[in-house]
Amino acid sequence: IGDAFVMKGKCLYQLGAYEDALKEYRRASRKQHDKNPELLRIIGELEIRTGNFESARKNLKLAIELGDKIANNYYQTIDFKENYSNIKD
Repeated sequence: IGDAFVMKGKCLYQLGAYEDALKEYRRASRKQHDKNPELLRIIGELEIRTGNFESARKNLKLAIELGDKIANNYYQTIDFKENYSNIKD
């Protein structure tokens, strides 16, 4: 069942429906007891895209602790993206 959530999440991600993709990836992650570092990284990336920076920090940090090497790249961009999103035209 978790694989179905991942596939649906991938499709929604490709369509740019990040909020909906995030819901599906969260469902998949719960099926794996939030121990899959790749899913946690993808969730963190989607949380950055949707502006949920605090939750992104938490999920990316956990992904790093579980051994995901790519998650650190996203983790390091959070402060920049958070500050950039607060800049008004």
